Amino acid sequence: MPADPDVLPPGDNGRVHFRVERDAGAVISSTFTILRETWWELGLALLYVAGPVLLVVGVASYFVQTRMLGVMSEGFGEAMRDPTAAEGFNDEMMRGVGTPTYIVSALGGVIGGALVVAVVLGYLRLYRAGGAGRLGPSVVWAEASHHLVRVLAVLGVMGALWVLVMVLGQASGPLGAVFMIAALLYLAPMSLLALSGGVMEGRPLGDALGEAHRLLRRYWGASVGVVLLSGLIWYGFALALSFPAVIVMGVTMFGSVQGDPAGLSGWMRALMAVGTVLGTFAAFFYAIPLTAMALHYYNARERSEGGGLAARIDHLFEGPPAAPSTAPPGPLHAPPPLPLPGIPRPADPPPPGTSGPGTGGPGFHGSGFDDEDRA
Repeated sequence: MPADPDVLPPGDNGRVHFRVERDAGAVISSTFTILRETWWELGLALLYVAGPVLLVVGVASYFVQTRMLGVMSEGFGEAMRDPTAAEGFNDEMMRGVGTPTYIVSALGGVIGGALVVAVVLGYLRLYRAGGAGRLGPSVVWAEASHHLVRVLAVLGVMGALWVLVMVLGQASGPLGAVFMIAALLYLAPMSLLALSGGVMEGRPLGDALGEAHRLLRRYWGASVGVVLLSGLIWYGFALALSFPAVIVMGVTMFGSVQGDPAGLSGWMRALMAVGTVLGTFAAFFYAIPLTAMALHYYNARERSEGGGLAARIDHLFEGPPAAPSTAPPGPLHAPPPLPLPGIPRPADPPPPGTSGPGTGGPGFHGSGFDDEDRA
């Protein structure tokens, strides 16, 4: 299967067509149809390409979280004993930002997330071209590598916008939370639509953002619905994978064990490590919202540009249109005939309630024309 975007066959050649009008429920249903069909190929590509990076991120995140857990638990304990003793709590938390493990965790998370996005959307591009069943990790990586810079550019722009939103939200006082929620409901679908257009269609950054904004203005409600549904499904998987770490954090914060990582028992440390690493690999399930929004992207394109594929298919079975009639339409009320030269105009019809024309003048009187006899 060629990896060059310029030589990919056009059109929908996969089992599930993308450029079809769907509501939110149909989008989610088609998403799982695609993922059930392709889970082995796509999962193997994700494991080979993004797996090593996510493993490093998971290990680094374990050390970051255990340190933060110890600081938070100790700070809460001191605050319970002496409220003034927790003044340096935030300073202690911020000191961990510059540690090597934190830097590896943050940068690795961005790179790992970008790799997942590029692999998923690159695979969907090949799937749409009809390559499902023949796509090994090397083929998928060759395709994804063409779009990695574009993915990082979209994520960078949208991330910068989100930082700006948070700064403005914090400066807005009581309305800041409302402002940030409204911005999130715009930026989240905007990001996914721009990623879909940038990778699936090879659009430049500005063109991808512009097309995403255009579609979002017309189909904002449907876009938010798809994001919320697919996001909740992804969150369920992520929570299930990271549940061991959640248990450890809950037990620690409620004081069942010491907050300092050195005070954790061996099995609690192991449970924390397993939950943290598995929670990092929950990034594989980004495939759910990414696939859903790729389907919705083409759904919105079809609605706005194509006039409805389903309507055009139905039109094929309607048969040829009926031939127009060649007979001239007659008037509803025929006008009286025009008088011709030398021929008198016919007498007007008798008024209602009379039996016929009068008998005193020439005309037909029941026994023939007797005008000459009378004369």
